[in-house]
Order: sequence, then structure tokens, then C-alpha cells
Amino acid sequence: MQENKQQQRAIAHNTGPALILAGPGSGKTFTTVERVRYLIEVHHADPSHILVITFTKAAARQMRDRFFARMDNQFFPVTFGTFHAVFFHILKTSCHYNGSSILKEKEKREYLRAALLTLPKKFYAQNDGKMDQEWEQGLLSEIGFIKNIGKLPADFTSEYVSRQEFMRIFVSFQKQLAQEKKLDLDDFAAAVHQVQRAGVSVYAAHLRGKNSYACQDYTKGTAFLIGNEGNGLREETAELADCYIRIPMEGKVESLNAAVASSILMYEAHRQRATIEK
Repeated sequence: MQENKQQQRAIAHNTGPALILAGPGSGKTFTTVERVRYLIEVHHADPSHILVITFTKAAARQMRDRFFARMDNQFFPVTFGTFHAVFFHILKTSCHYNGSSILKEKEKREYLRAALLTLPKKFYAQNDGKMDQEWEQGLLSEIGFIKNIGKLPADFTSEYVSRQEFMRIFVSFQKQLAQEKKLDLDDFAAAVHQVQRAGVSVYAAHLRGKNSYACQDYTKGTAFLIGNEGNGLREETAELADCYIRIPMEGKVESLNAAVASSILMYEAHRQRATIEK
């Protein structure tokens, strides 16, 4: 396949972030693969410093296979992966988690049932016939909700149990997590507070950001909060950040998807750090 002029511009671009807007079947994967090849062969970029991130395993696998075929099957340590795979790799290497450390749905139900056993016997008499799988899932959703937004269980009103009962269930649930050294992906707010205590600055990409993303200092510990294209970050999540930043958009573009926003912000952090190293 021979690239057209627009693809040539994207492949050879080297003065900051580049946004490619194109429909299905228009050659985005081809352009991405050629872009990686160009960075390695022309700019002599370190392949281990190149990250190609996408939403699905199939897309990541396809780009990886096409890249190596383009490079005559020579090995280059470029990272191809999904958001989940890449970020889980960071958890494994930085926090020493592994696959068995992630709390699974079946385990959540087991923890919940164990937590319910800590309640007085009269609780079971009052709720006999109500505690089916749908009831359990509703209670688990409430536990996940308050953990995601950083709300205290004592300040939450459950639709299924009393405030005192909810507090007791929540404490027991979290205690089991700690004892088993499990990672609950709903513990988002707690994770944000943890990295902030470690000296990491947390930035939220938000429409209310007063400063452009390029005006901030990312040369030290940095974390980004990025929402989906349709709704952005939930307000409760955005409020966890130390600072709101804005990615300027031109023309008729109203929002960027998570992959594009992540790429822009991570590139800027890399650019600033590379400048210091020079």
C-alpha cells in the first residue's frame, strides 16, 4: 500500500502531538505502523520508548503483527497493547500485583456474603426472601460506587440496608481485601489519594480546565484522569485531581476519545522529560 499525502504528513510529523481523523478502512492502522517504522529508522528513536495503545486485543495484535511484517520480522521492543494490559503491566512492575491479585466478580460475592454474616441474626429475619443475586449485585454496586467517588460509607444511604448495616458490611468487605491482599478496581479514589501522598501530581483533563495542558510541568511524578468521549469525567472523579487541564480543540471537534487524549498528554510528559535529559 502506498501512502497518500495526508498519510505522509502524519507519518513524518515530528513537532508535537498529531491528531488523525479518519473513517473505518481509510488506513489508520497502516499509518500508525508506518509512523512507528519512521520513528525508528529515520529519527533513531529507542523502540522501547514507543507505546502503541488501543482498545481491543485484536487491534493491538493486528498492529503488532503488521509492524513486525513491515520490519522483515526483526524484533524491536515496541509495546503494543490495550489500555487494560498496559496499565495492568504498570501495576505488576510498580506495585507487584499479578493476575490473581485482581478481585474477581465471584470473589466479590463471596466477600459480601462473608460480610453479611457479621450482622445480627435479626437482620436475616427481616430480610428473608429479599437476599437474592439481584439484591447482592445492588449492594455490591453501591459499595463500588462510594469507593469510586471517595465517599465515606458512614455518609451513604443504601437502598438495601440501614446506614449502620452498610457501614459494617463495607468495613468487613475492605478488611477481607486487605487480608487477602486483593486489588479491587473500584478502589479508584483510594488509589488516587495514595499516589498523591507519594508526591505524584494528578491532573484531570476537563472542559473547565483554565490552563492548556502544555502549560503544566510534568517532569516529576504525574498522573492523568481521562474520561470517555461522550460524558467525560464524572464530577466526583474530577474533583480528586490537583488541577484541571484543557486540551485545545479546533474546528468542529467537540471532544476527543480517551486514546487520543491519553496520547497527547503522555507525549507532552515524555517531551518535557526528554528535553531535561538533553
